[in-house]
Order: sequence, then C-alpha cells, then structure tokens
Amino acid sequence: MAERRGKLQLAPCGVYDIEGTETWLEEQEAQGWALYSIWAGIARFSPCPPRAVRYRLETGSRRMGMEETVDRQTADFYAQQGWHYTAVRGPFAIYRCADPSAPELDTDPRLQAAALGKVVRREAWPLALLVVCLQLLLWRWRDGSWALTAISDGLPLFLLQLGLVLWFVAVSLLWLLRLGRLRKSLAAGVPLRHRSDWRRRASRRFVAVGLAAVLVAAYCVGMALRSRQLETLERGAALPDDLSALPFATLTDLAGGDRWVMDSAYPGGSEQVSLSGWIAPVALEFDQTGTVYRGEEAVFSGSLHVNYYETASPLVARALLRAWQAKDQRIWEGQGAYAPLVLPELGAAVDQAAAYEALLPTLLLTDGDRMIRVSLQSFDQTLPFDRWAPAAAAAFAAGGGA
Repeated sequence: MAERRGKLQLAPCGVYDIEGTETWLEEQEAQGWALYSIWAGIARFSPCPPRAVRYRLETGSRRMGMEETVDRQTADFYAQQGWHYTAVRGPFAIYRCADPSAPELDTDPRLQAAALGKVVRREAWPLALLVVCLQLLLWRWRDGSWALTAISDGLPLFLLQLGLVLWFVAVSLLWLLRLGRLRKSLAAGVPLRHRSDWRRRASRRFVAVGLAAVLVAAYCVGMALRSRQLETLERGAALPDDLSALPFATLTDLAGGDRWVMDSAYPGGSEQVSLSGWIAPVALEFDQTGTVYRGEEAVFSGSLHVNYYETASPLVARALLRAWQAKDQRIWEGQGAYAPLVLPELGAAVDQAAAYEALLPTLLLTDGDRMIRVSLQSFDQTLPFDRWAPAAAAAFAAGGGA
C-alpha cells in the first residue's frame, strides 16, 4: 500500500469562526489528517491514524512583527493538561487533545468573553480602515481627484481598485462583528458548543475567496499592463506639424507672433503626450518651450504647459477643474508658491474659470465636457497673465488657436 503524503486544503471557515474551525479540524483528524500548520487560510495536514480528538482555538497568540506566535509558557502549561499546541491562525492558538478525560481548557464563558474582547480591540483595524477609506472617498469626490486617477489608471482599473478596497474592508468588518456577537453571548454566560455545521457556510466562503482571488489577479495584471503602456508613451516626440489644428492656443497664439523656434536648451520640453480612456476620450499633455517671433523680431521667450481633456460628461470636466486646483494647491502651498489670482475679463463664453499662481500663473477653464489647464512661464516677463489668459480662453472656447 502506497504511503500517503500530506495535503493542502483551503480552510472552509473564516478566521473568527471558532466553533466551525474546531469542528472541521476534528472531522479531518477522524478521517486520518492531522493539522500541521495553517497560513493565509491554507491548512497543511499530515497523514495520521484516524482518531477522535478535540481541537480548541484559544486567544493565546501574539503578534511579533508580521508573524503570529504563541506564548510558550501558556503552551507548556496546557501540554501538562494534555493539550498540545499545533498551529497559530490569526489571533488564535490552536491546541489538540487526544485524551478524552482531559479537562477543557476554558470552562468560564465570561473569562472567554474577556479574552475575546482583547481580540476584538486588537483586530478592530478594519473598522478604522473603513472610516479612513470613506473619508478618502468623500474627499476625492469633493475635490474631483477621482477623475485624475481614473484617467491616469484607466476607468476599469480605477473601479476595480475601489471595489477591492471596499470588498476586503467589508469582509473583515463582517467577521469582526460576528466575533463581537460571540463575545456578547459568552459574557451573558452562554458557553461555546464546540460544534458547528461548517459545511453550511463553506460554499459561500469558497465562492467569495475564489472571486477575490480572480479580482486581485485581474488588478495585478491590469496594473502591469497600464504601467507598460505608460512607459511606452512617446514622451519627447516631435510636436504635430500643424499646431493650428490643436484645440487650444499655442505659444505663437498667446504671444501674437507668426512663428516660434524651439529652445535647444530644453530638448525634452517640446512634446505632446496622448492618454485617452473611457472617462476622457481625449486627454492631451502638451509642452512647448522656445522663442516666438513676429517677422524677425523676438516678441516672447518662455514655456507653455497644457493639460487638455474632452471628457465623457460635463460632470467629469468640472471634477477635473477641482482636482487640478486641489492638486496644485497641495503641492505648492507648502512651498509658499501658491496664491489665488484675480481673473481678468476673459471675453469668451466658458462655463467655469479659475486662476492661481502655482509656481507659474495657471488658468483653468471648462466648457461643456471639455476642460483645460494652462500654465505659462515668461522668461523675459513680456507676457503678463492678464494678457495671455483672455487669448487662451478665446482659443479654448473657439476650439483651437489662430
């Protein structure tokens, strides 16, 4: 007869399902499988003669860094009573006893309730995480930063990330609430039964774990693909031959010249990057650095940076305006380089407008489902904000430069 090897099995019971885990492990040993270890919900069993044993989960583990360990003095004391330490799972130490005459480890439900109370307090981080996530979500919806993230990551990946966070927080919170109810029952003097129909919940757990694994794998693959896509964008590529076809003003339009010459000192500063997606079918990042001429006369020297979006709806466009303003303020205010600017008379019909100094004078505009952010640096101080802002607004409202 071939010698049996050990086996691995996904635990059909959650970390905090004390009675279900005990019953499952006892049934496994009755079938000839003794628990060897359990980690990340995967149990490792060793073959053994089928026998009737008792398993008990005790709140005797403690966290050492990222690992859970057992108090050795407690384990030695239990061993003298016939209970042998087997493994640790989460906040619980698992003990096994093959002696039917050995006394139970805990007989006072109220003492067990007190011990579980410590576990509830120690494991209450999902609740704190939920509060933080909710605050983060509310903040991101208020300042519109969800729109920037959805464009940079891609809407499917953004929604998947959001769903995973809420999923794991909700599951953790659910188990913590169940543990809290068990603690209240013990505090009322109701002892543990040490028996549970774990099969009734096993199928739901397997489906939930399988779905979570698929979603995590999809998210990891999506992140890898998105990172590769971003890395392969042709940053520094030549600007379009016909700059007048762009849906916004260029340096030539803003300075009132007829041509521009790229500044050789900034070879990477004249480029256009396109990053489109469901939430913003058109998303352009445009940089232009150089000197503008009118005839043979140099009329302006500086740089222009534009973020331009054609979005799925005016709601997204307005969210992008708030997001960029909040982002710039967050970055530059601490450095003393952020200050509101007075909007000049734009002379163009736009839905929303905002202006501020974020190291550079910056203008933000929305028009229906379109949004633009324009920053301009004048090397020779020949093009003040109140002069170029109306020109930029007019070109944006008209859908292009001169």
